[in-house]
Amino acid sequence: KVRLHQEHQETMKKFAIRAEERYRREKVLALKKHEEAAKLKIKQKETAMRAATKKHKNDIKEKLAKVHKSQTLLLEQTKQENEAILANSLKSQKLQSDNVIRKVLQRAKQDRNRLLGSFSHQENLRLALLNAALNGDAVSLNDMFARTEIDRESMFIANNKEVQGHAYDFLPLHRVVSGFHFHNDPNKVVEALLVLTKHGADKNAQDRAGNTVLHKALQVMSSIAIV
Repeated sequence: KVRLHQEHQETMKKFAIRAEERYRREKVLALKKHEEAAKLKIKQKETAMRAATKKHKNDIKEKLAKVHKSQTLLLEQTKQENEAILANSLKSQKLQSDNVIRKVLQRAKQDRNRLLGSFSHQENLRLALLNAALNGDAVSLNDMFARTEIDRESMFIANNKEVQGHAYDFLPLHRVVSGFHFHNDPNKVVEALLVLTKHGADKNAQDRAGNTVLHKALQVMSSIAIV
């Protein structure tokens, strides 16, 4: 009986050990399965998140592309509208400017005609002489003095209280020197001065400020040009 009892106990111990080992193996397998399932679940979640992120990025790109396209169209429309407004404004301003210029020119022409109409023939000749002198036009000056009807003495009068009119406010020699401001050609000045002095212009004549033609030249021209 004792031996049978001992054998029974040993058998039970072995059975308990095998059962415990089987339980441990099953538990390890269960843990592995659970771990694998958890990893698979995490992987699936990551895949789903990547897919969702990619889709979200694509959606954002599409929205941005639509916004950019709409903004580009809006900017283009605004640009075209602004260009049209600017073109109309410039056209309107040009028309207004042309009208103003036309009116000014008409008024100037009327004033000139009225002024010339109030001058005598000799005064008109003197105006032409002063213009030719201002331009340094020696040829025109020679042509004018070749006329028999020109009053050479009156051509060189200035500051005479008895003589009225704008045509007698300037001296031809002084006008020649003043013309250097515009054409900047000393040769024209010299040629015009020679023509005028040849036909009787007084080199020592003084303008209203008391300047002779030499004084005027010193004011207007450089020393090199005068020499």
